[in-house]
Amino acid sequence: MPHKSSALAAAAVLLLVTPTVVNGQSLRQRWGVAVSVAPRWRVPDYQKVFLDADSTDLNGTDLRVGLTKGRLFGGDVSVSFVRRTIADRPNALIKTDGTSVATRRDTLLGVAVQGFKPFVTIRQRAQIGASFGVGVGRYRGTVLQTRPGDAPEEVGAEALFSFANGPVQFMPLGNLELTGAAIIGTHVKVKIGGGVSFPGQQLVNVGLTYFF
Repeated sequence: MPHKSSALAAAAVLLLVTPTVVNGQSLRQRWGVAVSVAPRWRVPDYQKVFLDADSTDLNGTDLRVGLTKGRLFGGDVSVSFVRRTIADRPNALIKTDGTSVATRRDTLLGVAVQGFKPFVTIRQRAQIGASFGVGVGRYRGTVLQTRPGDAPEEVGAEALFSFANGPVQFMPLGNLELTGAAIIGTHVKVKIGGGVSFPGQQLVNVGLTYFF
């Protein structure tokens, strides 16, 4: 707890001492680059119905890099490349028909359109708002699938998102997260958020936006 309190105090001091200049450059629409990292995502129980599963043990990391356009003291919209790793698990999914799926160094690659909408800006140094977006991805790699009564077989990782009529080639992506942002100078915005990031949810997501 002392370390956590010290980190929060340091962040508050940084916000107070960092100069933020309000000018035309800060208020107009600008292009930039955006990077975000979620150290850990996982699929909660309430989402297993969307994966046609009785139980899930899916988790990993999430990295997004893209181009953005928006305002330093407003919102922004970005188009990002998504790379989501999937941790190795012997029973990553147990399907409703009893089929078990084991993950093996798999990834999900995709593209997402994301936005950030601030609800309030505090002293032109911090914002509280929501991040949201949609996209599409595709699993890469192979998994070990074991159907009831059959021997294990190696199949494509798209089996992670499959139903009675077979695997679905493309995975829908979506996110809705509560987000806080710190405005640093006239070019940088640091975001910290957490919430739903389908498939799965993220406890912490850290992002940096640099406006040109």
